[in-house]
Amino acid sequence: MRFTISPQTALPTHEHPAINAAYVIDGELTVFQEGGIQRNFKKGEVVIEMVEKWHHGINQGSVPVELVVFYATTKDLPLAIKKPKL
Repeated sequence: MRFTISPQTALPTHEHPAINAAYVIDGELTVFQEGGIQRNFKKGEVVIEMVEKWHHGINQGSVPVELVVFYATTKDLPLAIKKPKL
């Protein structure tokens, strides 16, 4: 799946029920995991997504982040689950 994150955009907090990985085609993405863990990913790097852990990504740059994402899942599972607002 190809995915684009616009500049200065934050994704909603979510988790994944199955393993997936993303290749960063362009841009830079910062991923925040609940509990204070933060990692930056740049063009040419691979993001190994967190399974069953709440996290979100932010494109703080001036160019879109372009990703190709590979999911190892079944057709019955969603790709991501948004964290419910309390």
